[in-house]
Amino acid sequence: MKKRVLSLLLLAAMAASLLVLPAQAAPPANRFYDLGGDAYAQVESLRLMGVMDGFSDGNFRPNGQLTRAQFCKMVVCALNAEDELGLYRTVTVYPDVKPSHWAAAYINMASKGKKAISGFSDGKFYPDRTVTLGQAATILLRVLGYKDENIGGVWPDSYLSFAASIGLTDGVDTTKGNSPLSRRDAAILFNNLLRADVQGDKTVSNFLTAAGLTTKTDMVLVSSNARGPDGKETAMLFSDGSIYQMAGDKASNGSLNGLKGTLVLEGQKVRTFLPDALGISRTVTVAKAEANVITDRSGAKYNVTSGTKVYRNGAETTWSEARSWVNPGTSLTLYLGTAGNVEFIFVGGGDSSTEAVIVYEKNSVKGFDALTGGVGGYTIYKNGCRANAKDMRPYDVATYASSTNTIRVCDTRLTGYYESCTPSPTE
Repeated sequence: MKKRVLSLLLLAAMAASLLVLPAQAAPPANRFYDLGGDAYAQVESLRLMGVMDGFSDGNFRPNGQLTRAQFCKMVVCALNAEDELGLYRTVTVYPDVKPSHWAAAYINMASKGKKAISGFSDGKFYPDRTVTLGQAATILLRVLGYKDENIGGVWPDSYLSFAASIGLTDGVDTTKGNSPLSRRDAAILFNNLLRADVQGDKTVSNFLTAAGLTTKTDMVLVSSNARGPDGKETAMLFSDGSIYQMAGDKASNGSLNGLKGTLVLEGQKVRTFLPDALGISRTVTVAKAEANVITDRSGAKYNVTSGTKVYRNGAETTWSEARSWVNPGTSLTLYLGTAGNVEFIFVGGGDSSTEAVIVYEKNSVKGFDALTGGVGGYTIYKNGCRANAKDMRPYDVATYASSTNTIRVCDTRLTGYYESCTPSPTE
């Protein structure tokens, strides 16, 4: 009994300390508090490449618009061509883009070097005008090697139709080609671009190869804070035990952990990680683990095979071997295919949080951001079921698993907490 009371005291004191955020602390720009799910992972992949980022308030602003200058910078970064910018800093291609303009090198390279974009009939570029969906699709088609004679027809309709035929605009509403491009749609377009084939170049097979990058497919990212060869704890650890240092000073925010996809390398360093089609993932609390079926606490059943891959603590195993330690109450994240079958299973990742936050108010998630270290886009599960702030009740206990970017809430750990202790909460 004494041990239990002591542990409750320590948990309560620890949680109380986690609930307070520094009043002047600015949230990091790589968190994207206003995104979730697939969109969060897509933007994180682009952030690591330097293509897109969030704002200083920690939001991504998906409905915001982009200028033509900003879009040129995104194109150059996606092409992995920043090292060539010096050739274009002091030249003047357009009269309204002087060398002093912040994006002059990007605009000059995108138009003169890569021939992906052009100015208007009056010879000007108008860098601060918003870029339209039609313009964006046309630029990216040119990046992929397509020329006007390959497409023809009426602009922008024919270009948007052609872009749709090769999958470049999958997930984007192409009925408004002259409308400003939103940041959300830009993220979708660039993710499609990174997976696209290149036209007319027999020496390369896809966009990433053309950009001088190499890829490794079917990689499962276990952790984004492994210790790399540089000694920094920002390397990516994969289920096969391989560790790759990040290129430059980038570090992943953890939202890609637990996903299967393509590792993109610049030399032997990580340029980014592209999740496969994310499909459906569900975090469940196991009620029964059988050879071919996993049953969760709600009674839902998920088909699994003996050879289904299971990832735990940085190691890969199979369901037939994992069943021996998957007991009732174990929390699993299941990644489901289109047929509803379990394609692979993620169990923690060796970096689950040992800290906890106690919910003090009804419908409150106060302290959750401190628990995640500022990582946004997380999913909340309470007692194994998908939940949100409205499901929170006083004395619920929350822990965080960075490997799957999920917060697990349980209402059976505590029945109360001490408001005053003698001589002190520490004692």
